[in-house]
Amino acid sequence: MPQLTGDVCSLMYLFYAGEFVDVYKAHLHLVPRSHRGHVMSGGHVVAVKALKLSANESQHCDFMNEASVLAQLHHPNVVLLEGVVTRSQPIMLLTEFMHNSSLDQFLQASIN
Repeated sequence: MPQLTGDVCSLMYLFYAGEFVDVYKAHLHLVPRSHRGHVMSGGHVVAVKALKLSANESQHCDFMNEASVLAQLHHPNVVLLEGVVTRSQPIMLLTEFMHNSSLDQFLQASIN
């Protein structure tokens, strides 16, 4: 799983403040990326899930397990893991940004 430094992105907008994570829209600075088999460079928008400093050990393990699972998945219908920040605080998981909302919002709208 790609290790990144905490200064590699600028947080732009807080989407969600949870019990042990915050989710942001962010700008990833000049990190080459592979998107669905095509290498791209330059900055781009990502989603950042940041583990709160108050998270307990179990929540920390769950967070790291999520990163590990995402690192193994490569499918057009699953968000792409851009990288993780684990050597500084807060610990962050950076993924492809979904411009058309989240899956749960899409499914809820489909039900209504």
